Amino acid sequence: MKIRVLLIALACLLPPALGAAASGPATALRVAVMVSYEGAAFEETLAGLRESLRRSGPAVEVEIFPLRGEAAEGARVVELIRKGRFSLVVALGSLALGEATAGLPELPVVAGMVLRSEEWKGHPNAAGVTLDIPIETQLRWLRKILPEARTVGVLFNPAENQGRVDQAEETARRLGLRIETRPVREPQEIPAALESLANNADVIWGISDGIVLTPETARSILLFSFRHRIPFAGLSAAWVKAGALYALDRDYRDIGGQCGELAWKMLQGERGKALPPVAPRKIRYALNRRTAEQMKLSLPPELVRQADQLF
Repeated sequence: MKIRVLLIALACLLPPALGAAASGPATALRVAVMVSYEGAAFEETLAGLRESLRRSGPAVEVEIFPLRGEAAEGARVVELIRKGRFSLVVALGSLALGEATAGLPELPVVAGMVLRSEEWKGHPNAAGVTLDIPIETQLRWLRKILPEARTVGVLFNPAENQGRVDQAEETARRLGLRIETRPVREPQEIPAALESLANNADVIWGISDGIVLTPETARSILLFSFRHRIPFAGLSAAWVKAGALYALDRDYRDIGGQCGELAWKMLQGERGKALPPVAPRKIRYALNRRTAEQMKLSLPPELVRQADQLF
């Protein structure tokens, strides 16, 4: 009896780690990551995701399933994930998200590298990080880069962006700005819409729009900007390189980190419907100094130093 009591006492004194080792290793949580495309942005996002999950817990295993932009890969990858006893799927990009929501309805999904949260709303247990930079964030940056600007011209397709423009008008009023809108339903309407802003706008603000901002319309928009010395706020560094004054971008590694944080919450039992869509929390930007010089604009030196890319 004394020996039995002594053994029980010794067991109670064992450190927790030894006690866990005695009962066997913790069961690993398996995360499948579907990646739509190859490229620097996806690689950075993936690196941030891995770092975040590594910090969350050593028992998280991550396996990557590249789709390489091929929809035909989707069915094969879905079948591999279904057989792999995964706890959760992270879908990076719209292609991966579509395959995950359609083919794996039984698994929780974290979406990343998609533009808007509408892309995962149909899934019963999905959450995610959008690429969409909040309108207030965009307008605050506009004021920081162009503090003298007061009237902001916007061309938009009402079928795609009426709601966003309505929100922008309300937000702009709070920030001391005025939005001058021009609805455009066909690309052929863009030149006339731009000319109508020549004497009204201090800046043209580009918002993601499938009619207005395309490779085919870029030339006419940038020519108007230079001809009238009205700076254009573009959508990406490619627009800035072509002549836009500036463009905001996301910190993709941090977006991966945000995806990892959401994944960990869902692995701990939180349902996707309880987690609101998350916007990028870190902003990068590109500047075109040559455009600023030609338009006789003075950019604050600190902004120039901190730019992610300069042209």
